[in-house]
Amino acid sequence: YFPTGDVSGDFFSVFPVGEKAAGVLICDVMGHGVRSALITGIIRGLVEEHAKLAADPGVLLTRINRALTVILEQAGTTMFATCFYVVADVERAELRFANAGHPCALHVRCDAASAERLDDQQSRGPVMGVFPSATYATATRSMVRGDRVMLFTDGLYEVEDATGALFSEEQLRATASRHAGLEPKEFFDRVLGDIRKYSQSGTFEDDVC
Repeated sequence: YFPTGDVSGDFFSVFPVGEKAAGVLICDVMGHGVRSALITGIIRGLVEEHAKLAADPGVLLTRINRALTVILEQAGTTMFATCFYVVADVERAELRFANAGHPCALHVRCDAASAERLDDQQSRGPVMGVFPSATYATATRSMVRGDRVMLFTDGLYEVEDATGALFSEEQLRATASRHAGLEPKEFFDRVLGDIRKYSQSGTFEDDVC
């Protein structure tokens, strides 16, 4: 987690969903600084308020979006957030996920040494905080022991090389595939190291989660 300032609009949350599943939510509020951090706090509160819906990603994001849009309208402010939420269900051996305008998480398969986008046409929806009537659908993907899910915000790959070319999402996926067989800590160290090598500045310009 690398915020560019003292406060950040990026955050993640991990919480239990029943006895045999865990929910992981990652969010990126537009902009930087105190304003973004305040919206982050509001979203965190809404996630806790609607925790009983956590087993169904689409339903949870739909409810949070509706509440967030009302709050922002009442405050007279234009802000939005992107969000990706996945439930790793061990009992069903499946991943359930929904996407509110966020970069797709990666499903890292250690046995196949590959990283695949956790993407499905039905799981994609608009950013949160803009359209109160937006609905988000839940998609599913099977998983096996040893699989990982890599969630991230766009600051991870929006870095430039000496020519001004951006590191793309596809390059990130290829990098994650290359290191898929490593243990988690080494995996992330290698992925971050490759991106820093690509970056002209050797660092990140935006918040990274």
